[in-house]
Amino acid sequence: MQETINFIETHINPLVIEFRSSQTSTGVISNDVEKKKMILFELLNNCDELSKYLPNSKGIIQAFKEDVNNWIKLGLDKKPSFDSTILKYQPPLNGDFSFFIGVIKNQNSVPPRGYFLEFFLYSVKNQCVIIYFTSYTHTQLIFV
Repeated sequence: MQETINFIETHINPLVIEFRSSQTSTGVISNDVEKKKMILFELLNNCDELSKYLPNSKGIIQAFKEDVNNWIKLGLDKKPSFDSTILKYQPPLNGDFSFFIGVIKNQNSVPPRGYFLEFFLYSVKNQCVIIYFTSYTHTQLIFV
């Protein structure tokens, strides 16, 4: 697991943080759109690499790719929809891992609240949630 965490810390999280820093509370990107597209493309490539560490993640990675590509076609200045990603997300079974990447509503977290790119990796063991990595400080995520 440490190798996976190291990959996330160096190849996923910095891109998520940089991208999110330009999002408004509605999730849109209002400036430096071309640079943000490049970040998304790099993130897509790195998610492909991440699937080597988390082989059960291929479905959510494919859905994330579809949602990102649809958002780029629509325009990053439009409110994002990550419905495919949210539908593909599966909470982990006992002892398994699960991760999520996509734009979701961070409604009950520290400011700023709104729709932001989020990434988290966690597992459930004996009904206890073990968070291995999260790119955003939050107390509850609302999938909308």
